[in-house]
Amino acid sequence: MMKEDAADAQGSPSSAQGSPSRRYVSFILGTGRYCVPVDQVMQIIRPQGILSVPKAAPFVPGVINLRGDVIPVVSLRARLGISDAQAAQGAGGTAGNVASRARIIIIRMGSRVCGLMVDDVREIVDINEASVQRESNQEPGAHAQFTGGVAQRDGTLFLILDLQRVLSAGRDLQGAAQV
Repeated sequence: MMKEDAADAQGSPSSAQGSPSRRYVSFILGTGRYCVPVDQVMQIIRPQGILSVPKAAPFVPGVINLRGDVIPVVSLRARLGISDAQAAQGAGGTAGNVASRARIIIIRMGSRVCGLMVDDVREIVDINEASVQRESNQEPGAHAQFTGGVAQRDGTLFLILDLQRVLSAGRDLQGAAQV
């Protein structure tokens, strides 16, 4: 369903102000709204048969088999230090709500493919690049090192994740995929 949306939305339309905008897949982690560039998203799936890998990083719950390819999965909640209590609060107060809405966003960065486990996928949003605040003092919280900026759209704040930084523990992910 969203796979087609992501593929169709890879262009860079301009906003009414003439500034370029970029499309992002927005999702929920805990009580926050986050997004990643749609051009890096291959597809979005429901969590399925995650095989745990011994000695993997604490934020790598394991790997999945996606049409014959072994894909490492990163729990963004664990990677960014978001507690289960915050996730339940964002999902209406129950862990069951979190589990039923959880998704894995399959992303590609160059030749690297991995899955990002999130609490809920929301929509594709156009964000005017001129509205993105990239100064680190604008990014509250312990996970500011993983963001590429903060944007506001229709009264909602989005933390734009820098996937290069989020996945900087490359050897942990590569080791997980080589099971």
